[in-house]
Amino acid sequence: MKRNLRQGAVQVVVAGALAVSGLALTTGPAHADTGDHWVTLKTNHHVGLYWSPWTANKDIHQDLAPGDQVNVRCWTVGEDIANQGDVWYYITTEYYWSGIGRQYFNDYVYGAYVDNYDLWHARGTNGLPQCS
Repeated sequence: MKRNLRQGAVQVVVAGALAVSGLALTTGPAHADTGDHWVTLKTNHHVGLYWSPWTANKDIHQDLAPGDQVNVRCWTVGEDIANQGDVWYYITTEYYWSGIGRQYFNDYVYGAYVDNYDLWHARGTNGLPQCS
């Protein structure tokens, strides 16, 4: 009888924990990072955020600094800056280590200035899709 009571108590605790965790999941941010790729800025460049993959379309958000991170969803072809290539990353999330933390801006960043195209070369045909 003690065993049945103990099992019943454990089931109630587990059910409560699952209910709370489900509630926490449903109240999270609307921007899911699933399937995207977190990349740490590895170059010495500060990286601007753009509405499209062209430098004429600069966004008003703060530039990213070396060591900050971006969540890359896909890549696209855009402006070639100083003959370094024309691959841009579409990003959904930025993490500024300088103090403002995580931000959810849907923008483009120039791949050469982010990681010298490391993500694109590593996953260009094997997991990082071209933006449609």
